[in-house]
Amino acid sequence: MNGAKQAVSAAIFLLGFALALSAVAPGAPAQSADNDKKLKNRTLAWNPPALDSPIPGLSSSPPCDLNAVLAQAGERTTAMVSNLQNFTAQENISYRSQDLQTFAIQFGSEAYDYVVVFQRHGDKPIVDERRRAPHGTPSSVAAESRGLPEMVLLFLPAMQPDYEMKCDGQASWDGQPAWLVEFRQRTDRPSRTFGFHTLKGTFPAQLQGRAWIAADSGEVLHLETGLMHAIPAIRMYHLYLSISYAPVRFRTRDVRVWLPRTADVYYDYDELQNIVYHTFSDFLLFSVDTDQKTERPKSSAPPAP
Repeated sequence: MNGAKQAVSAAIFLLGFALALSAVAPGAPAQSADNDKKLKNRTLAWNPPALDSPIPGLSSSPPCDLNAVLAQAGERTTAMVSNLQNFTAQENISYRSQDLQTFAIQFGSEAYDYVVVFQRHGDKPIVDERRRAPHGTPSSVAAESRGLPEMVLLFLPAMQPDYEMKCDGQASWDGQPAWLVEFRQRTDRPSRTFGFHTLKGTFPAQLQGRAWIAADSGEVLHLETGLMHAIPAIRMYHLYLSISYAPVRFRTRDVRVWLPRTADVYYDYDELQNIVYHTFSDFLLFSVDTDQKTERPKSSAPPAP
């Protein structure tokens, strides 16, 4: 059996499909071509984040006020949902499926027009996340990773109580001072953040991980997470995410938000190791009209090679 073709796709439970898309507005300037090329051509290797490994340079001075850090992160995340609303980007996906001896079963690279629409239903965000292959290019299982932009929503005030959180101290991410916050799904709370949708049904998943939260602003700079427990019923034994965020300024609305720049996914499914690298660029902001039929904005730039 080709495990890559049969792989179960990860999906955030907060996904929804309620909005229609309309006019695309100009967005932030693209990153440098050299930097984009470097990110897109990263070497695919089984190197998931070691969630229990020590962090170099971690310091307990100054002391961390966890309540204040979480309050600020909650404000920033709420503002992201309110200010951002909807965006499109260019996405490059590189993937590799290998056996336990690291022999490649399937590999490749694909480009997509990527669309994310946010909506709120009470205190719960609903997210519509879609990909369109340019020129009718057939998509692979690599395109089925869902919920990458929404992972940061676990820091929404309404979602934080689902987790045990603690602050390990001050660290640094890309030279920026940050608080290192660990999180772990509480066993007495439902798993609302992450799950797997399969032909056998829906399987909630408990997460643990850590986040680098900017000390001056409360923005999430980097997030690493993984499954607390395997799910043998669907042969999903390990899954890890490593997501790095970067600031994007949308000129037409004069807003600046932090969005995923790269998202690396590693998972053991059946008897195969799967590695999927996502790289995002050329972000655009667009408006919403719920009375119009859903249409997908055209790309403002050619897809990455």
